[in-house]
Amino acid sequence: MPVIILENWHSFSQILGEGLAGMTLEDDVSQPFLPRVRMIWLFVAITVVAIALGIIRAADQGQSFAAAFVFTGVFLFLFSLFSGLSFTFSYLFGFVEKNFGESTVTASPFAEGRLPEQILPPNSTENV
Repeated sequence: MPVIILENWHSFSQILGEGLAGMTLEDDVSQPFLPRVRMIWLFVAITVVAIALGIIRAADQGQSFAAAFVFTGVFLFLFSLFSGLSFTFSYLFGFVEKNFGESTVTASPFAEGRLPEQILPPNSTENV
């Protein structure tokens, strides 16, 4: 699939209209070294960091509400980190067991399209 860098909305609509059928792998456009990010996201990040630093400074000066806010943030961060790590480890263990472990599960009788063998024979319906 060729790599496409879209300069403006007009070129995007042209690609949607014309499709990628006329493109070949030789039409590959080199990627820029840094991704293009809109300035609004930089301002959002700076605002979030400034608010966080203000709360931390207020907590350092002994304000109990700010200290509780900081501890809550640290707790949520650590909880997310440990949850992500435990999910990653369990996912990796399952992946390794599935791909490299020996199968201990017996074959299912339903896999061949037949009913399983009955351990107890069915009761006669003539005496009912």
